[in-house]
Amino acid sequence: MRTSVVFALLAASGLILTGCSVELPTATVTVTATPSPTSTDAASGSASGEAEGSGPLAGASKVGATCNDLVQPPVMQQDFPGFAVNPSPVLDAGQWADMKAIGGIVCAWTNGTGNIVIGFANPTASSITALETAFGKTYAQTDAFGALPETVGYYGKLGGTPDAEIFVAGYWVSITGTMFTSADDAIPLFSSINQVIPQA
Repeated sequence: MRTSVVFALLAASGLILTGCSVELPTATVTVTATPSPTSTDAASGSASGEAEGSGPLAGASKVGATCNDLVQPPVMQQDFPGFAVNPSPVLDAGQWADMKAIGGIVCAWTNGTGNIVIGFANPTASSITALETAFGKTYAQTDAFGALPETVGYYGKLGGTPDAEIFVAGYWVSITGTMFTSADDAIPLFSSINQVIPQA
C-alpha cells in the first residue's frame, strides 16, 4: 500500500544560515513511500521489517541503530538537561511515518514542556536527490553540520517546529526541537548521530 506523505515545509531565502533563526511562509511538498511490513517502535528504537519502496522515496537498507545509539543518555543530559525518552510519542504521520516506512527509526525525547524528535534513515541515492531538491526549495541551506559536498544541511520549520535536515554518507537525519532558535542548537545531537553513520 502506498502512503502519500505531505511535508509541511517553509519557503526559504536561499541564503546560507549562520546561526540565525528564520520565520518562513508555509509551503508543501509531496513524496510517496512504500511502507515496510512493520514499523519502528519510536520509544525503544527497535526496528523491524525490510526496507523497501518503489516510489520517489525508497529505502536502501534498514537502519539497525537504536535511539540510545543515536544519542546516548549522558550526551542528551549534557546538552539538554531534563530530557528523557518520550514513552508515548505520536509519530505515525507525515515525515516521521515516511522515514519509518523506508526502514528508518524515529526517536522522541521530552522534558515535559519541550520536545526533541530525531529521524534516521538510509534512503536510496535517487531518494536523497529528491529530498535534497525538495528541502532546497523550501528551507535555507546551512553549513552548520559540515561542508559541501560531503554534508548537505538545511534549516527551516516542519509543521511549525524548528527543524534541521542533514544528508551525509547516504543517510538522512532529521532533527526537530521546539526550543531550537538556530541550526547550531542541533549540532550536539547531530555530532552524536554522526558517530554511528558508516563513513566511506
